[in-house]
Amino acid sequence: MKKKTLFVIFAFLVSAVLPFGAKAEESAFIKDFTASYKAMKSDRAAALVRQYKSAISAEVEFLINEAASKDKSYFEKMDILDVANALAAMNIEWNAGDAGLLKKVEDIQKKEIAEEKKRVEEKEKKLRPHDAQRGDGQAGACPGPLPALGAQALFQMQGVPRRHRKNETRGERNLA
Repeated sequence: MKKKTLFVIFAFLVSAVLPFGAKAEESAFIKDFTASYKAMKSDRAAALVRQYKSAISAEVEFLINEAASKDKSYFEKMDILDVANALAAMNIEWNAGDAGLLKKVEDIQKKEIAEEKKRVEEKEKKLRPHDAQRGDGQAGACPGPLPALGAQALFQMQGVPRRHRKNETRGERNLA
């Protein structure tokens, strides 16, 4: 009786902990579909969608969950969601599948794009502190970006006598 109880407790603990420790693996279908899709072999991808039509809903959900993991970069997430989007769209086209699944993937893609845009804007704001507002409501003291010739060219030309500057003809010198 005691052994049986211990076994049941042990089995319960293993079944509760095991899913968190082990990551789910991509199925052979997803690997084949992804390879076909990225190689632009639409005939092969369509054949896979027709062949595995009963598993597509679960596979798209798997891809959504994989993209939602915190250890993925923005580009990895978008790559995974692109495959999920193609799979859901092809499922609608070839199998008269659920359009709600495609809408779900598209909504997640829009959310990821918005979050990345916000993250990039915050990063740029940290890199350009002169754009911050002063106390009087005026823009910062810096004039903004340099003209098209670029900062490097401008700084290289400072301190160089005019007669030694490259790419300057007599006519340009007289106009300056």
